[in-house]
Amino acid sequence: MSGNILKSPRHFTMRNHLLIFICFFSAQVFAQQAGNKDFIFDPAITQQYRTSFDEIIAVMANYYEGVEYSDREKLTAAFHGSWQMRDNDGTDNNFIHIEDKQTFIERVENHGNYEDYASQRKIGALEVIHDQLAFVRIDKSPTRSATLFFLAKMNGVWMIIDKLWVYQEENYNALPTNELLTSIQNFYDGQGMDKDFDSRLVSDGSYEIEVQSQLADHSTKLVSILGVYDRLAVVRTDYPLLNTTAYIVLFRLDSGWTVACERISQKK
Repeated sequence: MSGNILKSPRHFTMRNHLLIFICFFSAQVFAQQAGNKDFIFDPAITQQYRTSFDEIIAVMANYYEGVEYSDREKLTAAFHGSWQMRDNDGTDNNFIHIEDKQTFIERVENHGNYEDYASQRKIGALEVIHDQLAFVRIDKSPTRSATLFFLAKMNGVWMIIDKLWVYQEENYNALPTNELLTSIQNFYDGQGMDKDFDSRLVSDGSYEIEVQSQLADHSTKLVSILGVYDRLAVVRTDYPLLNTTAYIVLFRLDSGWTVACERISQKK
């Protein structure tokens, strides 16, 4: 699989052709409505997203309450069956650790209450795509940590499908490095995925596992880096002609930046 962001690799100039937005503390809603007469300020769309925001925040509240009070019922309800947590803590930064729903819930239950687990955590970013995929970033300033979540809306219910987290290093690059930009371009060229990489598509209430990214070689893209730490990056890619938005998550391991997963929303 081959491709590029805007031009062929030999004509590719990262500085000129990769459009990047750095958004650290924002709450945004994006509606890809190309090809029809609906607009983001339409009252029906405004109401739709307002409801989704309320529902997503309620799910996140249940998650944090479930962990703090070791509540299996709340965690079970908040997580989709395929939920996974990814991090690179405790691996000597050599690989990405993955924990599934059952293992995580049992670990929390065996531990008992996590006192003040939710204390001083705030929403740093919240995005809703097509009213079916959501990205949430939770910041905890005292520990300089950030936790990222993806949620999917299936059968009218929002559920958490991913948790990703990493501690900020004391000194980190606030802007994308050339190494990171090269890793993103490599992904679009069909390279640089983690051995456990998976791509998942949310569309019209379904949540499907893709064998490999079907978007990496598409020629028309708008790329934005939504959150960058020295060990974690989330890249949003919009495909206007496909009415599709995708996120990729990269971890910086000792071996370099690697793509951990991709989450796609497609409005049919």
